[in-house]
Amino acid sequence: MIIHIPHASRKIDGLIELTREKENLDFLTDDYVKELFYNIPINVSAYIEFGYSRFVCDVERFKEKDIMDDFGQGVIYTVDIFGDPIKRNISDQNTYKLYDQHHLRLKKHVNKSLCYFDDIVIIDAHTFEPVNDDQPDICIGIDDYHTPYNLVSDLRGLFLKNELKVKVNDPFQGTIVPIEHYKKNKKVKSIMLEANKKSCRVNFDKIKEIIDKGLVMIDERYG
Repeated sequence: MIIHIPHASRKIDGLIELTREKENLDFLTDDYVKELFYNIPINVSAYIEFGYSRFVCDVERFKEKDIMDDFGQGVIYTVDIFGDPIKRNISDQNTYKLYDQHHLRLKKHVNKSLCYFDDIVIIDAHTFEPVNDDQPDICIGIDDYHTPYNLVSDLRGLFLKNELKVKVNDPFQGTIVPIEHYKKNKKVKSIMLEANKKSCRVNFDKIKEIIDKGLVMIDERYG
């Protein structure tokens, strides 16, 4: 199992300047992810964590023709959550270098794991700040090609059994897969788990316990 953590860092190091820095980072940083996905009751072959804020470089966007490009928040963010312009002190070229380095690291660990195991699973680990009370405690992000249907069904059942509100591909969709394997290699499996930050603030221990159970379930099935 590989744990992918792309959005947990608040580090900007002067590479960008945000007008309302705290509000922006509070909203878009995936707080609680490290507490939820480190120290889990299974063996993890690698943690792939991006070291900068997504405002510097969003490694979960497609490098070309991402839908969020139209909103100024593709790989390179040009506006913040308020629509205010972001002053960028890092060149586009160097931003894409950060992007490529991260994805090369992910690809190398995936390919190395494939040398030893028949199947591998990437856990795309996130949290999110809810914008209304209708949003779930857990969002499961899936890809029709890379996410086994039975696994989604069983995970959803686990969360519901433990009285957590769960939705699939709502409010966020998809999950990370190295581009060289994307829609090509069924041995590379991936699922996104997004925990509601408000739910974590209110009932962290329960959220942590149930996610641990879910990860054990995934490990037992796909290792």
